[in-house]
Amino acid sequence: MRFCILIFLISSVGCKQPEIKKIAVPPTPSSIPKGALHADFFGNQDSLYAFVKEIDLPNQITYIGFEDDSLPLIAIPESMGAKLQTIKLSIFPQDLLLINATPIDTNFHEYHVYIWKDSLWKQPVNRFYIHNSNFNDSLVPIMEDPKDSTKLLRHYSVFDMDTHSDKKYLWQLRQESVRISE
Repeated sequence: MRFCILIFLISSVGCKQPEIKKIAVPPTPSSIPKGALHADFFGNQDSLYAFVKEIDLPNQITYIGFEDDSLPLIAIPESMGAKLQTIKLSIFPQDLLLINATPIDTNFHEYHVYIWKDSLWKQPVNRFYIHNSNFNDSLVPIMEDPKDSTKLLRHYSVFDMDTHSDKKYLWQLRQESVRISE
């Protein structure tokens, strides 16, 4: 009997353990940051997302990042956050990035337009501001000029003295046609 137990122990130790297969678990897709938007920034039908990557409050800079980490960040100075949108213009094959930055003076909406060109983020028009008293949800801050495809129509606010008003000043909403810089 002892001999049988000994043979059983030797045979079980000498037996090959069953092979445990390791199943490769596919990596979970990285979560898309809150407020991110997908767009075709290169004009090749490949979309990637843009998002507010960091808000550096001590230095008052908002950084816009991209799904592709090799793309340079966009730094918006004198800002404390941003909302992102896209613009499609017939003159460009790709989407443009419209950034509604939160300026230090929160009485305004500050807008920046960027396009990916020559491996850089470029501004085809200068930044512009719309005062809160002139802003509403249906206002389109910038669009293609229907009279000239080489220009954009943008809204902006100007300070105007108003002697007839109790406040003695008024913010007026104006629109101008600006040439797209190459």
